[in-house]
Amino acid sequence: MRCRQYPNEHPMSVRLRELISKVRSSKTIAEERAVVSKECAAIRTAFKTTNNLRHRNVAKCLFCHLLGYPTQFSRMECIKLIASNKFHEKRIGYLGLMMLVDERQDILMLLPNSIKGDLQNPSHFIVSLALVTLANMGSVEMVRDLLPEIDRCCAHTHAFIRKKAALAAVRAIRKEPEVAEQFAPRVVALLGERPHGVVVAACALFLQVHAVAPEVLRPFYGELVPTAVRALKSLLLSSYSAQHDVSGITDPFLQVKLLQVLRILGRGNKAHSDLMSEVLAQVATNTDQRKNAGVAVLYECVQTILSIDAEPGLRVLAINLLMRFLSKNDNNTRYVALNLLHSIVSVERATVQRHKRVVVDCLKDPDISIRRRALDLSYALCDTENIRFMTTELIHYLEEADQEFKPDLTRKLCIVCERYAPSKRWQLETIVKVLARAGAYVRDDIPSSLVLLIAQSPALQADAAALLYKVVSESPLATPSVEEDERNARRDAEASESMVAAHECLIQVAVWAIGEYADLLTAGPVRVEGEDGECTALDVTTDSLLALFGHLLASPLLSAPTRAYTLTATAKLAGRVQDAAQLQRVRAMLEQFRAHPDAEIQQRACEYLEMLGVSEGTLRAPLVKRMPIPTLTNPLIRAALQDDDGEAEGEGEGEGEGAALDGEEQSVWTSVAPFAPLVALLNGVAAAFNEVRLCAPAGSAPQLANAVATFLGRCVRCFLDTAAPPSPASPPSVSASWGHQAMAMALAEAALPYCARLFASALRVAVPWARDALGLDNLVARVRSACPTDRQDEEPASEEPREREASTEEASPT
Repeated sequence: MRCRQYPNEHPMSVRLRELISKVRSSKTIAEERAVVSKECAAIRTAFKTTNNLRHRNVAKCLFCHLLGYPTQFSRMECIKLIASNKFHEKRIGYLGLMMLVDERQDILMLLPNSIKGDLQNPSHFIVSLALVTLANMGSVEMVRDLLPEIDRCCAHTHAFIRKKAALAAVRAIRKEPEVAEQFAPRVVALLGERPHGVVVAACALFLQVHAVAPEVLRPFYGELVPTAVRALKSLLLSSYSAQHDVSGITDPFLQVKLLQVLRILGRGNKAHSDLMSEVLAQVATNTDQRKNAGVAVLYECVQTILSIDAEPGLRVLAINLLMRFLSKNDNNTRYVALNLLHSIVSVERATVQRHKRVVVDCLKDPDISIRRRALDLSYALCDTENIRFMTTELIHYLEEADQEFKPDLTRKLCIVCERYAPSKRWQLETIVKVLARAGAYVRDDIPSSLVLLIAQSPALQADAAALLYKVVSESPLATPSVEEDERNARRDAEASESMVAAHECLIQVAVWAIGEYADLLTAGPVRVEGEDGECTALDVTTDSLLALFGHLLASPLLSAPTRAYTLTATAKLAGRVQDAAQLQRVRAMLEQFRAHPDAEIQQRACEYLEMLGVSEGTLRAPLVKRMPIPTLTNPLIRAALQDDDGEAEGEGEGEGEGAALDGEEQSVWTSVAPFAPLVALLNGVAAAFNEVRLCAPAGSAPQLANAVATFLGRCVRCFLDTAAPPSPASPPSVSASWGHQAMAMALAEAALPYCARLFASALRVAVPWARDALGLDNLVARVRSACPTDRQDEEPASEEPREREASTEEASPT
């Protein structure tokens, strides 16, 4: 069948309707590509040979462009069509120009004269084509050249030309903000017109001028306020119009734009706010909120009321409207309501507080975005009056919250407890509940803040130790498995594993508090309040504490840091008992970890066993002293003051890790008398290491590193991480472990001569040639002279290095 052609049309070209039919009937992409390629070739030939029906060929190029095929060859033809005197050709030319060309193309340099001529054309249809093109793709150069014509068209006799001219002016201001002052007087005249399209365009022009140069419009505020109020009131009182009605709402698009204009006009001006209060109240009370169009108008109305200086009653009405939004089933409506409530809660706290139960109920919404916004709003609603109610609801929600919510939720709960807690006892109980329910998701600063709270509250220490003892002792981890029954043992192991994974932080804080305040805990019955509010008397003995620590240490699921804390608490507890059987029990518990694969745990067990071997009164008493009351700022408060919590936490950790290497921190160390021997030892070791590194033969670096790394790494890690006096910039880990400062100071003073000998012996065994090169005997003498100790302290340690030296020789890799 032969394709039908138009007169004077290229014989191979087809009509647009036939091209569309062929493309739709193509069964494969290759067939469609062949059809389009053949037609594009025919169009190119037609462009070169004839000028007839150019607009039809451009129309087919536009269709190919919509299919995704390249049609750049037709851009110049669009310019030629615009220069034509025929309307149907200009229409296709302007349409093709807007679709195929953007404002960055150099071809637009050929366009301003044609557009200028069209803007001066007596036909308002051609003028509208030029204005639409300017509003969609006008460049900076085009705007500068055609600015007088755009301004003249804003006063055109036809309303739809004025509308399009206002939109073109918006584009001009967006591209060239300096011209905003020229169009400011036009806003007042356009805003007072009756056609809705012109008023919508005038509102868009007002908003654009205000965005780039708000001071330009201030002289016209006195005229704009009554004009905008009158326009909005006429919409509310107008009769039904099928042209503007949307779901029973008269032109909601125009109402939204007018409300946005009124929001700007009434902000910070009481007189202007009073003028628009009546019409805003009418919009809030008469708009049907059962349709999406009505909800959009009401949302803008609420934003306007809350942005201007409205009367208190009107603001209460706006907040009540938002609460009605929360009762709707539409998730978008609920989300925007929560978002707006969160932005105004600091200003209208009392009014929003009345609806806190509605906000809390949104935490159970299946939509995750609504739950997140409700959580932020709940956190912002907390204060001293409702802290008990809000924390109770948030803790209940914590048990059901998603895992991704729990880290942020636990942190915010602890922050509001720190800020608005009615008493420190209540704060302690609340944080313990949070750790018990979501311990695996808490940050490091939460256990540190709990430790700081207990240490800085002497009246709370006994109750805190009792509460934590009760929580840990009731956990499955503190109950031994029944070896006779494998099924019970497996069940207990699974419970212990979940307990450790979920309550790691709680166990660490508990063993620290029990070890620190065991004397207060065992002094007599302590009253502890349970979950149901009933108080029970808790009678704790030393044997029960040792049994608890024994069960914790015997668990294979306990992590290395928690096991290390438990060993320290056991040693502090043993330092306060006098019964020989209990001391022997502690030694048996520590003896199990003398050969532990973890170096930190092995070191602690060995040192604590040596400590128990020292006669009472010489070393044991200062080691078990209670930690001094720290004068630190709560890490939760510091973190809450940061704009970016993640960056603030990273910077704090970086400062804490590098603090021990800074000169300022070293000066603090040297100012503390018990740390002077440690500084002397480290300085001597550093000097020896540098001398060995300089004179070491080739290939001996691994031997040297192996000999020095064990001693130097343990020594530096032990004293920097455990004994360093914390500062306000110290990270939570250092603050939490500061309780071992007294023990570390005593160990530093008593174990220094032994450490010097051990280092010298290890280096001598691994690198035999280093003895003559370094003079290690002189090094030991210098270190010992820097640490004068009593002969009684030196004698017990004098025989120990020989045994350790022999063991070092056996364990040496060389």
